[in-house]
Amino acid sequence: LAVSTDVYNVVISPKDILEAEETKAKSGSQKAAKGSELTGAESAAMAGRYQEFVAEGLAEILGVETGTILKRMENTASQYEVLQWRVDDDVSEAVRAFQEENGLYPGVYLLPDTKRVYPYSSLAAQVIGWVNVNDNNKGAYGVEAQYESYLAGKAGRVVTAKNAAGTEMLSSYENYIDAIAGGDLHLTIDNTIQSYAQRVMDEGIAKYDVQEGAFCIVMDPNTGAVLAMASSPDYDLNSPREITDSVLSSYVESVRNDPSSNDEAYAKALQDAQYSQWRNKALNDTYEPGSTFKTLVLSAALEEGVVSESDHFYCSGVKQVANWPIRCSKREGHGDQTLRQAVMNSCNPAFIEIGQRLGAEKFWEYLENYGLMERTGIDLQGEGQSQFWDEEEFVSEQGIASLATASFGQRFQITPIQMITAACAAVNG
Repeated sequence: LAVSTDVYNVVISPKDILEAEETKAKSGSQKAAKGSELTGAESAAMAGRYQEFVAEGLAEILGVETGTILKRMENTASQYEVLQWRVDDDVSEAVRAFQEENGLYPGVYLLPDTKRVYPYSSLAAQVIGWVNVNDNNKGAYGVEAQYESYLAGKAGRVVTAKNAAGTEMLSSYENYIDAIAGGDLHLTIDNTIQSYAQRVMDEGIAKYDVQEGAFCIVMDPNTGAVLAMASSPDYDLNSPREITDSVLSSYVESVRNDPSSNDEAYAKALQDAQYSQWRNKALNDTYEPGSTFKTLVLSAALEEGVVSESDHFYCSGVKQVANWPIRCSKREGHGDQTLRQAVMNSCNPAFIEIGQRLGAEKFWEYLENYGLMERTGIDLQGEGQSQFWDEEEFVSEQGIASLATASFGQRFQITPIQMITAACAAVNG
């Protein structure tokens, strides 16, 4: 899902280029006297255009302005000016050919580096996260950040002694410390299941014209292993700052084109959009679980023996709770129904009655035992925190309405990862 490849940084030494101009002009003059063919660099040096020649050649390869490179060359005290970081193979090969053809060493360098590549683009983007090239390739989000110290390894180094002039002292202390390669991280994510999860999620978003994004988690109920974790809007891990979601793009463009807007407002809109796509809704956000929560309520009632499969429930379409009418999704009601039918119908009045049979104290106990009062501790960043009523209020007589709404998963907030973890505990035997 993530690999490191060898790349090169294109670097110039203005000090070396300045000194090389005189050397190239001299060698060009000698070759001209012998009637030998000159390199482009030698001809340029003899004409006093060596810096321009180097800048023009590199500018064409790197796709930048010649003036930009010439500006960097003005810092003649410097021996290290990076023109472009982590270039692709075709660019580094073109620079090397230009360098060798014209003998531009010293002065123009290709220095080895590494680049993080994500072969599957947006697959499991919020889980994997990305590395920040502006911060020495450190992990910025997801497991890239969570396991930074394990994945990064350690650079090797040579420790020597030098005098005040910077010259290495003979027979002095010297110690070589080997580099330690970064480790491999094996996820529980299954590529195939992850791709299905993202596809189904995207189809749901399109079908229901969802504007606020969505999430999808697949978990092995026997082990708790997360087989897929998808969050929308997503993004390309290879270009994490680019906005690819149509809703977010429209928002950013509307701010950019707003006559009353300014650069600061646009920068904030762009940043907000980026944070939105990097955010893992399945982990960071809380939501009302709604009818998915009924699995837990039913399991608790069955466990406590307050309902059985032979029980019947009557639904008229509305149930009065503390003078408050709570309606069923089927306005005319489901009529008489067995427990099995009530579950199949996802009938709110039936589940209010099930919750009342369970009682507020037992209900609260099961909330705790299912782990909904605390974070799951999954090894990813930024896990959200559930939000419930005060326990004393919930179990009191005044909490009867809260018990009713809680019985069908409303008026409280949990994270999606909490919900699926609890659901797996309910169905795994």
